[in-house]
Amino acid sequence: MDSMHQPRDENGRFVDLKEFVELLVNERTEAHRALHTVEKEQLSEARRIVDDRLQQMNEFRGALEDQAGKMVTRELFDTLVDKVEELRRTRAFWAGGAAIAGFAISLILRLLGVTAGPS
Repeated sequence: MDSMHQPRDENGRFVDLKEFVELLVNERTEAHRALHTVEKEQLSEARRIVDDRLQQMNEFRGALEDQAGKMVTRELFDTLVDKVEELRRTRAFWAGGAAIAGFAISLILRLLGVTAGPS
């Protein structure tokens, strides 16, 4: 093999083929280890980010469940509206009865001459 095509090391010295292959393997091995270390760090960071996001989602879900637990169901709301309407009707009935009773008593008292009416 002529010197022009003979492999060289990183310092430019001529080396035999076996030494050259060993150098290449060692360089590739170190490069692979460095890449693997970086990938492990990136994967670890990605897992931490996903875990943080899942934690935030769980907190949000908990807040929604807490809020939902404090809300009135439509069925209960409709029942309460019906009861309020029933109380209003009952109050109106008794208010009307009281007005009629007051008028009747006033009329009876006037007829009996107990109170002075308009002249």
